[in-house]
Amino acid sequence: MAFPAGTPVVTFTGTLPSAVAGTPFTGQVVLTPSARLVDSGRNAVYTGGGKVPLDSNAHFSVQILPCDAAGIEPVGWRWWVDVQPARGQRYGFWANITGTGSVDLADLTPVPAPGGGPGGGGGGAVSSVNGQTGIVVLDADDVDAEPEGATTAHAIAADPHGDRAAATAALGVHSADTTSVHGIADTSALVVTTDPRLSDARNPAAHAASHAAAGADPVSLSQSQISGLVAALAALLPKAGGTVTGDLTVDGANLTVARADDTGAYRLRVTGGGLDFEVAGLDVTVSHWQNADFTGTQSNLMRWEAAGPHLIGRTQFGTSPFDTVHDIDATTGVAAIGQKNSLSNIRFCGRRLSTGAPTSGTWSTGDTVQDSAGVLWLCTTGGTPGTWTGGATASPWVFDVTASAYGAVGNGQVVNDGAMTSGSSTLTSATANFQAGDVGKAISVKGAAATGVTTLVTAISSRVSATQVTLAAPAATTVTSAVVIWGTDDTAAIQAAVDAAEAYLAAGKTYAQVYFPPRPYIVAGPLSAAKSGNGQIVFGPIATSGVKKILEFRGEGDGAAAVRHWEQTVPQYAGSCLLSLGVYASTTAQNNSINADGNPGVISGPNEGSGYGVGAVFSNVQAVLKNLAILTTHSAYGLTYGAANLWGCANAHVENLGYGTAGTVASPSSDYTSPGTFGTGLSVGLLLPAPGNNDHVIARNIGCGGGYTYAIFLTEHAVVDRYMGLYCWAGMCVVGNYAGSVGSVHAIDVISASIEACINEVYIVGVGSSGVGPAIYANVSTESSTPNIAGNSTGAMNSALGTIRLTGLFTESGVTTSDPTGIEIVNGQVPRAIKRKTSAFTCSPIDRTLICDTTAGGAFTGTLPAADFNPVEYTFKNVGSNNLTVATTSSQLIYTTSGTGATTATVTTGQTLRVQALYNGTAWGWYAV
Repeated sequence: MAFPAGTPVVTFTGTLPSAVAGTPFTGQVVLTPSARLVDSGRNAVYTGGGKVPLDSNAHFSVQILPCDAAGIEPVGWRWWVDVQPARGQRYGFWANITGTGSVDLADLTPVPAPGGGPGGGGGGAVSSVNGQTGIVVLDADDVDAEPEGATTAHAIAADPHGDRAAATAALGVHSADTTSVHGIADTSALVVTTDPRLSDARNPAAHAASHAAAGADPVSLSQSQISGLVAALAALLPKAGGTVTGDLTVDGANLTVARADDTGAYRLRVTGGGLDFEVAGLDVTVSHWQNADFTGTQSNLMRWEAAGPHLIGRTQFGTSPFDTVHDIDATTGVAAIGQKNSLSNIRFCGRRLSTGAPTSGTWSTGDTVQDSAGVLWLCTTGGTPGTWTGGATASPWVFDVTASAYGAVGNGQVVNDGAMTSGSSTLTSATANFQAGDVGKAISVKGAAATGVTTLVTAISSRVSATQVTLAAPAATTVTSAVVIWGTDDTAAIQAAVDAAEAYLAAGKTYAQVYFPPRPYIVAGPLSAAKSGNGQIVFGPIATSGVKKILEFRGEGDGAAAVRHWEQTVPQYAGSCLLSLGVYASTTAQNNSINADGNPGVISGPNEGSGYGVGAVFSNVQAVLKNLAILTTHSAYGLTYGAANLWGCANAHVENLGYGTAGTVASPSSDYTSPGTFGTGLSVGLLLPAPGNNDHVIARNIGCGGGYTYAIFLTEHAVVDRYMGLYCWAGMCVVGNYAGSVGSVHAIDVISASIEACINEVYIVGVGSSGVGPAIYANVSTESSTPNIAGNSTGAMNSALGTIRLTGLFTESGVTTSDPTGIEIVNGQVPRAIKRKTSAFTCSPIDRTLICDTTAGGAFTGTLPAADFNPVEYTFKNVGSNNLTVATTSSQLIYTTSGTGATTATVTTGQTLRVQALYNGTAWGWYAV
């Protein structure tokens, strides 16, 4: 913390370089005041000093109290400066540091220790000094001392006392004296350490050499003549080897055993972080010999190599050295594992390359074998081939498309830097890293096809390099920065898994699951009508007389409906994803296909009545799509296939489904900038079961990323709890009837829908049963300034019913309907639909109460919309001083008190007119209520 405000301070600095090369010292300077200091004016007590470390340049700087600081008691205190350089000479001294500026260590002069301070005089108490009492200030004369600074002059004087010459002469006489000195009779007889008689040249050293083995008088001793030598030598182990019969301890050192050729060694090391057994150079083989003297049969048990231990033969795992819980026998090929809760081992023997139980070989009771379809078989009676039971997988209802029986690969790849030239079959990509194995794989190049078709779908004919391949078809349009999708065509493999699942259901089971592990699967096969539908992957009808079957198409995880980020430069295809490579060559081809076989889907069930155009005859199946993403080929004219067609299914449960075309939003892409062009075609992203279905239609967490004419067909009984529709000609289609179906009767409930960048937020398809409906109740959030409700006919719009609550970033005046409709549009952005009007206006579909101020602008007119099928009640309140005129559209009448009606009604000052639309058997009109 800082000194209290107003405290006088001085900056004390210093630098301590080495005298050699100026190398900076490290260390510190310790500063200690000679007394406990009290600053009563600023309420501070200083009980000690502190340390100041030297920085990297051997410099220090610190603020301290000056010894003459006003208001600090006692007076006359001093600083003890203790300089402590690491590796340098430590020194200390008392210093009188004063002033308020900066004082450097090199400028200080040592001063005497203050009385009572550290290093000062005694600690006894006195009452007076030299007759002085109270606060006593002593000078040099008072203590018979030299004044401050005189000691330095004394130290440097040549002969401050005048006696140095006499002392030097006396010392010389003493040094030359050879008579009795210090008790020695004759100092000249002393031997000094440099006396040559003390060197090896003296006679004793030369005499000792005469007794050596080659000397003139050699001395020979037997071992017995040297005390204890015989026993000591007998206890030593010869360097050439031998037997140690007692304990051997190597204390605090390592033991290394090395080969003579230095190619390998092992070491017992205790000097590391633990107890280590280390191997160097060669592998180590652990073996067992038959006999105790390392003779007989040698059995290898383990080989230690750099890659890890290699176990040989039979390996047992137990809870002690003498029991067995798991037993893996490499000799027999049997792995017996598991004994929890006193269960017996399962004896796993391997996997067959064909289906069924083993038909040859000798087997033991308890042997377990898996066949090529993943089915487990248990040998109940040993023999050749023994008796087997089984035939059921752990989850026999799951048909994994990647299982060896089906063989889906799921190796789709996506890049965004493809380039082709019109008329050329050469495709380049700097990031694709094409491999030789890519030849023959299906591929699509967005933007390289003809206008409107957009995406070239073909195959890879040859590989030129990692960045270039030749395709089976040329580009019709020059393109750069193109999204390229390629991989092994998994259509046949997935269809095989679906066929197996259907066979399982046909065998009397009620539930089957076609499972897609999280991979990108290329689906490039043609559309098939083989099972009464129209899809690349199809499933057929189930008779209505039996139990309803459940066929589920399931991926992994809940994130399949993830929304593409607007800055993504590649499509969204995460998780378990089907990448469809299929597109119609023209609108004519699309029309012909739909008219013959129904709307196409990557996954397609049968059409109604097992044939297109037969109403209210459904396949008795609940189709389930869960945790899947389906990406279809991008076409600017909406010529792509849909994600799924469940039109002929009695029930459907769709959850966590994301679908859309392989377009991108991020600049410079223009894939979705003009969603109106998708209206050129007839693509439908997702079709739920047709009107007349069996009541269970669930759509939960559905995301359409765009690229379709119609994003989704919602049908009666549908409950949608989260739906997102982007970049389509129509964001949400409400079906009254379609493709020969019956008319809808029951309502559709959309709890939450987000519809953005679509030409039509809501689109009515067909008229409901008996000219009533379809009925839609939905909460719709949009970012369109002109949200619109339209239909495929005036009749469809007229018959539609329900309520749509709009929220989001829309413009109130931009809300429109293409025709009069029975759907009430509610402004969800305001607490009450009430507005103030001061000039002429026409009522919008979201208006309700109009407060008309005729004072400021004078009399004006409010015009009602067409009364036909209009569900809105309008209220006009005149709060001004002039008359308000309420008029109609197309000469429709307003009926107030007159039974004849009129095309206008006058609302005088203070009056209210409330009207509702009614068809009176002859015409639609507005009636006051």
